Amino acid sequence: MTRSQTYRPDVQALRGVAVLLVVVFHAWPGLMPGGYVGVDVFFVISGYLITGLLLRDIESTGRVHFAEFYARRIRRLLPAAALVTATVTVLAWLNYSPLEARGFAPTAIATALYVSNLWFAHLSVDYLQEGLRSNLLLHTWSLGVEEQFYLAWPALLVAATLCLRRAGTRRAVAWMVAGVSLLSFVACVVLTAKLQSWAFFGLPTRAWQLGVGAGAMLLEGRANALAPGLRRVLTMAGIACVLVSAFAFSGQTRFPGYAALLPVTGAFLVITAGAGDAGGRTPGRLHFAPLERIGDLSYSWYLWHWPVLILVVDLWPALDRNLAAAAGVVLSLGLARLTYEFVENPVRHHAGLQRHPARSFLLAAALTLAVLAIAGAMRFEAGRGADAEARQRIEQAARDWPRLYPDKCFAAALDSEPPACDYGDLAAARTIALVGDSHAAQWFPAIEQIALERGLRLEVFVKAACPVAEVEPFDAKLNRAYVECTRWRERVLERLAVLRPVLVVAASSSAYDPFVRRDRDAQSAWQRGLEVSLERLGRTADHVVLVRDTPRPGVHVPSCLARALSRDGTPGSTCTFALSAAVLPDAVAVERAAVARHAGVAYLDLNDAVCDEPGCPVERDGMILYHDTQHLSATFARSLAEEFWNRLPPEVQASLGP
Repeated sequence: MTRSQTYRPDVQALRGVAVLLVVVFHAWPGLMPGGYVGVDVFFVISGYLITGLLLRDIESTGRVHFAEFYARRIRRLLPAAALVTATVTVLAWLNYSPLEARGFAPTAIATALYVSNLWFAHLSVDYLQEGLRSNLLLHTWSLGVEEQFYLAWPALLVAATLCLRRAGTRRAVAWMVAGVSLLSFVACVVLTAKLQSWAFFGLPTRAWQLGVGAGAMLLEGRANALAPGLRRVLTMAGIACVLVSAFAFSGQTRFPGYAALLPVTGAFLVITAGAGDAGGRTPGRLHFAPLERIGDLSYSWYLWHWPVLILVVDLWPALDRNLAAAAGVVLSLGLARLTYEFVENPVRHHAGLQRHPARSFLLAAALTLAVLAIAGAMRFEAGRGADAEARQRIEQAARDWPRLYPDKCFAAALDSEPPACDYGDLAAARTIALVGDSHAAQWFPAIEQIALERGLRLEVFVKAACPVAEVEPFDAKLNRAYVECTRWRERVLERLAVLRPVLVVAASSSAYDPFVRRDRDAQSAWQRGLEVSLERLGRTADHVVLVRDTPRPGVHVPSCLARALSRDGTPGSTCTFALSAAVLPDAVAVERAAVARHAGVAYLDLNDAVCDEPGCPVERDGMILYHDTQHLSATFARSLAEEFWNRLPPEVQASLGP
């Protein structure tokens, strides 16, 4: 069947809508905060087109020609993807520091193997992984979902037609599509509520969207009889569903989950309304020539737009934000046009490749190996060079976090039960406890040093993004209320009531929503929650000390130092940050007010030991002070043990002994 017999201009226009939503969302997220739904529209389109292609093959020949199918997918998708991945990897190699390059290499490898969605899902639940949003290949997760779908879908269609042979091909496929889509949707809703990153990035939770597209193909015969007026209504309703999603949804929307039904339904309505003569002007279907032209470029534009947007900002940081976004959009569109004309079309329509599927597989192997070689070489080369010793020191700093993490004593997001973690003198009669989130965990090396020097037992209760204040925060990674934090706090209080420690050291990040948004009502609620927590902690221990949060550099310190070293050869002052911009005074006011209400609670402020006005250095006495954007390195925290002890109130020192 020729392209003119299968080409749907309305579907191509819908592709144009989808890519525009994604590009605008990434360039100007405030303008279209839900523009990410463009990817969901792409999934529906893919389900429609791929199912149609496979059904036509089965109905005309009685089987799926797997070699030809996969060869066609290779010619259509792999050359452009390999070009962009290789180019972006080389640019990262040239522009990034060796530390950043070594960290980027696994992403390039995962992208080349079409498993980047699984890689990003893993990184999204890794609490120590920061800066994921600035990854140059983050957008390739959707390619991973689609390629995994292409691997599984033909086999499922064949299995359905064989197992339900008596039902007929289309009915058998319809039962399979319905069953897979239902299971996938249930999994999507459940995982969105419990582990949003895997729901977002995973094929099992996205398959129902591709299944809806398959449903549009299966219903195409009946949709052919739709009246022009009804087609127009369905088209307008479908576009409205997609646009409402793009403007009404945001990063706070529980997505995909139930919310994804709106854009997916919209795409389904547009495709169904346009059913009929493939190449003709069916009345009522979506038709807008500029959108069709953008649809032609949609794949290449999608591939280029995200890395170009990031690189423009990285290479010209002083450029106005809107101007940088506009430059990235225009430049990526130009690259998309070139890729479409000189890579996509020539390879896709190459006569030799079309006649011999095996050549397409050889092409796939060659391109994949080339990208893997580039990524591997980048990772290897990043560890070499005249300044290898300085690089190694910086790389070690990036991993210089407390041993709580490898000891599995830092409770993960979904943990509600605190692990039993004892340090210091395990035979000691007196116990101190460390309670809070990762900003409490950063003080562990100093407190462990104190415990060892003074014969104290140290119990640790720290959990990811779980503050001391008795509130239930919203967790952006889980995309829901953080109920595990509330449950975990209750278990900690139960444990402390049995332990009866002499001292509880509590600490939290100051960057939770009430302080970031400067919302006075929220800050009042936070203060009340902190007062309740301090009072309850005070009932379990002789003394409670609340530690002020440390200044935030605002950049990933080891990466900043590594980039300065690779560019200038002299890191140091380049990464110095201003104290005034690195602290949240509202948080201090709330904490001091809460502490003042409890006689047995003290407030400990070590910020002047971390940095002095006007500039905060990130290196001191050969030590790198931070291991990421906000947490003290374990080495530096340990060096502050004596300062930490000296600033404890005298009555606390006396109760802990000499």
